[in-house]
Amino acid sequence: MPVDFTVFYIFMKRRVPVLFIDIRTFLALSHGPSHAAADSQMRERFLDFCSGSLPQSKLIGISAMGTRFAVYEYTPQDRHLVPSCIMPHPDIVTDTAPKERWNYDIMEAAGEAKFRAIVAEIKTMLLAINRKCEYYSVLRLSSFY
Repeated sequence: MPVDFTVFYIFMKRRVPVLFIDIRTFLALSHGPSHAAADSQMRERFLDFCSGSLPQSKLIGISAMGTRFAVYEYTPQDRHLVPSCIMPHPDIVTDTAPKERWNYDIMEAAGEAKFRAIVAEIKTMLLAINRKCEYYSVLRLSSFY
C-alpha cells in the first residue's frame, strides 16, 4: 500500500470558494482504495463548502493523481454533484470510484483543453461574484495519511 500524501489547494475570492484541487501522487492511480479515499474526500470538501450559501452558479473541484485528473461540479441551485456517487452494494464488491473517473491527462491535448476551459469558466464566475474585488486568496493544506 503506497503512502497517501495529499496536497489540497483552495482558491477563494471574497471568502467564497471558487475552485479546490486535491493532488495525490501518481501511485494512487494504481491503488484502488486510494480512488475511493480521494472520491470520499472530494465529497466531504463539497459538503464543507456548501453548508452555507454560494453566490456563484457552480463550485468546481479537481481531484488529481499524478498527471490525471477528475472534475467534480456542484450546482448550488439544485444541490447536484457530478460525478454521481456510486454506493457500495451490501453483498457484492463494488468499485465506488473507478479509475476511469480520472479520465483527463494534463499532458494530453484533451486534458489541457479541459483544464483551460475550467479556468475560463472560473474567471467568468469571479467577475460575477464581485467586479470590484481586488484580491484572491489561495490556501494550501498538506497532509499525510
